[in-house]
Amino acid sequence: MRKVRGTVAGARNIVSGNSQAGIRVEGIGAFHNQILGNYIGLEISGSTNRANGANGITFSTASSNYVGNATSEGRNVISGNGQAGIATSTPSTAGTTIQGNYIGVDANGTGALGNANNEALAPDSGIRIISSSLATIGGTTAGAGNIIANNGLNGVTIPSPAGTSGGVATRNLIQGNSIYNNGDLGIDLGESGVTANDTFDGDTGANSLQNFPVITSALSRTTGTTITGAITSTPNSSFTLELFSNASCDTTGNGEGETFVARTSVATDSIGLGSFSVVVATPIVAGRVITATATDANNNTSEFSGCVTVQDAASDLAITQTGSPSIVNVLTPLTYTLTVSNFGPNTATGVTVTDVLPGPLTGAAIVTPSQGTCSGTSTIT
Repeated sequence: MRKVRGTVAGARNIVSGNSQAGIRVEGIGAFHNQILGNYIGLEISGSTNRANGANGITFSTASSNYVGNATSEGRNVISGNGQAGIATSTPSTAGTTIQGNYIGVDANGTGALGNANNEALAPDSGIRIISSSLATIGGTTAGAGNIIANNGLNGVTIPSPAGTSGGVATRNLIQGNSIYNNGDLGIDLGESGVTANDTFDGDTGANSLQNFPVITSALSRTTGTTITGAITSTPNSSFTLELFSNASCDTTGNGEGETFVARTSVATDSIGLGSFSVVVATPIVAGRVITATATDANNNTSEFSGCVTVQDAASDLAITQTGSPSIVNVLTPLTYTLTVSNFGPNTATGVTVTDVLPGPLTGAAIVTPSQGTCSGTSTIT
């Protein structure tokens, strides 16, 4: 194990201005190395790029290595490089953990300093995984997510290289990150643009070409935002879905994942269909767009879903019916209560409730409204 680290400002390494990769980790004996707390592709200020000519960090035939961690001290800023911020290659490069880094932004996490944005070079991604598997990009613990933004091509690219034997990258977990404003997709599986979902998710390729969820609605009210949708994938299987809020959608119609808002589990049935409805406690502003990813039990994460724009729920009416006593004997009075509620956010006007009393009830109903007017005997309006 080797450490390239500087977890306090005075010990930080500035790895910049090299003609090739800033850091290259290579060889079957190169495992459990830690790269923590460095500026890679930046000046000492952390706000101006001084590009390495190739990738910021390259892993080749090197397994179980770590770039960053879930602490601010361990964060690398990997930005402004000529090619990808981080690249892994060869089937024997497995188990790379990438957490807590800024990839394509400045040291403040806000200024745009994307990797592979040089017009003279081919665009590349924040992270590129070729052939290698079992990577962890981000995570579900506090601080584990990376910012991956402003890069020339995709946020994360996992190609499906042709003509390889056992070299397709699968089981790469991508969760808890902030991915936005990249040149093409947030996550691209197969490097062919948006990969359409398929029935039963039986296709193969990068991350098994895991199907993404389909969001059907996002309604915001004062009590929170309800996001509904479904996933079609492998029958009788479990999936972890992550939902994100974004300022806008990509031109493809599919999005990225700027702000994490919720995580939920969904199980598919015997025909591969699973539905979800998630309430986000903090209301999401109308006009923002929601996207989602799905991760299967083997840690294959999908591309981002199509975008759905958050709408204000003009009014959210609900009705509850209660009866007392719960068991009614013959010729015993029944108190039957209808409660109409509006959860907002807007006022509902001209509301009419019509309720038909159950057939076994006889006699004239005595109706007492707490608001508005009521009339009728067997049918109450």
